[in-house]
Amino acid sequence: MRVIEKKISAMISEGLNGKAFDRKITKRDRVVSNGEGQVSVFLWGTEIASFDAQANEIVVKSGGYRTVTTKSRMNAMLWDWAQGNPSISQRKWVWYVWTICPLTKDLKSKEFQGVARFPLKVWR
Repeated sequence: MRVIEKKISAMISEGLNGKAFDRKITKRDRVVSNGEGQVSVFLWGTEIASFDAQANEIVVKSGGYRTVTTKSRMNAMLWDWAQGNPSISQRKWVWYVWTICPLTKDLKSKEFQGVARFPLKVWR
């Protein structure tokens, strides 16, 4: 995980714990929290993830930009915050979401349609 992604994750933790802020981390990365457990992560002004502590949900979005940076940011957030550690990969220009079936423990993939929702892990 990149240093910037660790900083973003730390900001998400603060936001989920009720701190309100609107912080620009780099010229392209911004994290916004309303102080009520809702956090949004932006890359170049496009929301790529939203967290809701009350709904216990993380939503990742490509915003129409299928770049290495977008995928890296989304995967870092999924690794830190989504139950079952889902991930997004690419093969022949097509993005896929990989998850583990809770019953069979089999690894399953489906094409990423631009938005994916997952339950949050218990956060710190």
